[in-house]
Amino acid sequence: MQSTHSLPLPQRYLRLANSALAGSSLALIGTFLVAYPYAQHFGLGTQIAAHLAIPVSAGVLKLGYVMRLASTEAIERLTAQR
Repeated sequence: MQSTHSLPLPQRYLRLANSALAGSSLALIGTFLVAYPYAQHFGLGTQIAAHLAIPVSAGVLKLGYVMRLASTEAIERLTAQR
């Protein structure tokens, strides 16, 4: 795997977008599980934090997806110029 600094800028953003999508997906699943089906196993403060984290992780998921779309389009434009 190449170092991030040697990659062109759109590919760096693509790698960052993929990481954001993966991380926020895991966070969204985890917070949903803590907030709803397994809520009885957690304290009230943890449940409140999980409920607050659901829209935050969903927002990061959406930003990661938009960043992925923009970076793949930029990569396609760069390869079309060659």
